[in-house]
Amino acid sequence: MNNENINEITSQNYADLIVDWTISNINRSDFADSVIQDINSQYGVIHIPVEEITDDILQQYGYSAMPACYGITTYRNEVIESAYTIQQFELEEIKGNGILIGIVDSGIDYRNDAFRKNDRTTKIRYIWDQTSEYGNQPGGFGYGAEYSKEDIDYALLQANPYDYVPSVDDVGEGTAMAAIAAGNRSESSAFTGIAINAELVIVKLKTAKDYLRDFYGIKEDAVCYQQNDIMLGVKYLIETAQRLNMPIAICMGLSSSQGAHDGNDIMSRYLTECGNNNGVGLAVAVGNEGNQDLHFLEIKPAEEKYSQAELNIGSDNTDFTMELWTLIQNPLSLTILSPDNTAVSRIDTLLAASRNGRIEYGDTIIYYDLFGSEVYSQKKLILLRFKNTSKGVWRFRIEEGEGVVSLCHIWLPIRNFLKNDIYFLNPNIYTTISIPGNATQLITVTSYNAIMLTVADTAGRGFTSNNTPKPDIAAPGENMIVPILEGGFYPLSGSGLATAFTVGILAAILEGGELLSITNEINTPLLRFALTYLARRDPGKEYPNPDWGYGYIV
Repeated sequence: MNNENINEITSQNYADLIVDWTISNINRSDFADSVIQDINSQYGVIHIPVEEITDDILQQYGYSAMPACYGITTYRNEVIESAYTIQQFELEEIKGNGILIGIVDSGIDYRNDAFRKNDRTTKIRYIWDQTSEYGNQPGGFGYGAEYSKEDIDYALLQANPYDYVPSVDDVGEGTAMAAIAAGNRSESSAFTGIAINAELVIVKLKTAKDYLRDFYGIKEDAVCYQQNDIMLGVKYLIETAQRLNMPIAICMGLSSSQGAHDGNDIMSRYLTECGNNNGVGLAVAVGNEGNQDLHFLEIKPAEEKYSQAELNIGSDNTDFTMELWTLIQNPLSLTILSPDNTAVSRIDTLLAASRNGRIEYGDTIIYYDLFGSEVYSQKKLILLRFKNTSKGVWRFRIEEGEGVVSLCHIWLPIRNFLKNDIYFLNPNIYTTISIPGNATQLITVTSYNAIMLTVADTAGRGFTSNNTPKPDIAAPGENMIVPILEGGFYPLSGSGLATAFTVGILAAILEGGELLSITNEINTPLLRFALTYLARRDPGKEYPNPDWGYGYIV
């Protein structure tokens, strides 16, 4: 790709659309003058002028065409009663030798001693920094810069390494996850990663474009990445492992609440396909939405006329989105009631299979898109986008008539994308596993406190919206002692850290497969089976469990 093409991929003046060539009515010939990136033979990304993102864009291209937004899952607890120091994999001779660990996230602090071998060279084989304009692009990707082990080793010898490899983790999540999975032992802090001899391949994601953040009403200071960059990042990890002829364990610690939570969205399908490759283990996080009061679920008895969600908006001029999902057979109507109890609008799903509209009430504007049957989930969807929302309690009345037993989910975006004063007054903590954690054949990891042996309050709960058992496994993720960007070590928490812990275990298992010469027979579904089969289980609990999955690892 030439420089003009690169500009279209990264420029704020161009928007990105994800297309599925196998089911879409979009033809490549329709976009002869546009830059198209192929993710694989099925999915691609089209870059169009941002002014073409109109109010009916989803009706033109479909709900899944607009990239979903993903956020980080690492946080600091305000009160820390006890911290957990990671233990190296229990088999002394298994240390991740000959195995790659891949992370798609905020990057890595490559200068940290956790990522340097005894001879002071780096254990990082490659970094693809999607944000960098300085360096060689990875072949076939068209943006960012790729830095090799040789580049990083050279930079580490210089007084200012960033003059030579200008890739910086300015968030810290990627660094923490890499350290848990494969960081060196630190005698001063007693810290150690799981598979300390594994090597790393890192993707630093570029942040989501402004048009996308505005479309979804994501708050300005949120760390936000977009779906197509993540998918391309995973593609890069797989191709790098194939080029090096090495097995790879991939950590996906990011989360989104955009979708039906049934494992049938594009991201889940693509990652499942990647995980089916031999020599690949792919673990994903449950997210941190379990106690955030951002999910509504009520099963309406047949004798009741309606169910009603109550949403608190604590400040004026708030932007956000909301997704209502139900079965396509359910002939529901949605009435939106303002804080003064005015019926602002009624959206009847019987009037048309698919349509969009605009609702105004004072300064509040609500855009809606109705899909009678969303392509991948085969469920009915009403997507609401609120702009300049007035504060107070908004109510959403879901009517399906007497005699109908109905089940309807409403999800708000992940907490990191919202102001803290937005929440349901009548929430449900279950079916809160973030996407892509609902995908059946991925390894979905929840977080628990290894000192107290309790599931993290924040951890997303199962099952999926199709009632498929998830999560798969619980791993330590609360108050984990990890290297931080400010220097030294500090306890951090989050389901992404539990996922990194699990990925370290996967690397150790893959090394065992190498020693037995059976790695070519190992993939993510097989690794998922091994972890769930061997998981520790407590008497008195039923498994699979919507909190613990099939058990826990230590």
